[in-house]
Amino acid sequence: MNIEALRFDSVELYLFNTNEELSLRSEKPLREWFSEADFESWKDIKSEKRKLEFVGVRYMLFRLGFKGMLYYEGKIPKLKSGAFISISHSGSWVIVAVCRDFPVGVDIELIQEKISRIYDKFVHAEERCFFDSKSLENSTLLWSFKETVYKLMQIEGLSFSQQICIKTTGNQNFKAEISTSSGIFEVHLGHRKIGDYVLTFNVADVQETK
Repeated sequence: MNIEALRFDSVELYLFNTNEELSLRSEKPLREWFSEADFESWKDIKSEKRKLEFVGVRYMLFRLGFKGMLYYEGKIPKLKSGAFISISHSGSWVIVAVCRDFPVGVDIELIQEKISRIYDKFVHAEERCFFDSKSLENSTLLWSFKETVYKLMQIEGLSFSQQICIKTTGNQNFKAEISTSSGIFEVHLGHRKIGDYVLTFNVADVQETK
């Protein structure tokens, strides 16, 4: 079972495709990968897809030396080691981003028409010249950037269309400008295309600009 690793300065990305065999029946590998709390949580999951995602994340964390360290505050994943973590799933892909220096967000999305259909609901006025709604890849990339920023900022109710604006800095480099009640912030973003999916993540810490 292979884990693909990508590194961007302090940000480490780990990609695992659950189409590779992961046993859902045998307790032996699960006992190795899971903490006792993980095992009890896994037994309560009814959906096979959710079980695969759960196993895939714990398998990667086991391989990375983080067994038993994952916990949640609300819906936000945390590591007991103090490193920052973000998790995303789409289709058969499970993605884990880890950073020891600053908070991290990650998202993976299948390039698909349904995201283009809701383009007007999440696009910021300034983004229309950079992200063409007629391009499935561009509209999916924009949505994925915003999902990454939403996870990173951890501000409930943050508006995709009003408060998050994705800007290009040239040569396929992007940053997000985020307007909040506490001020205006920016963060530089990275992206990769993986087959029919787009992967997005932050490559630096969030900086206050105003």
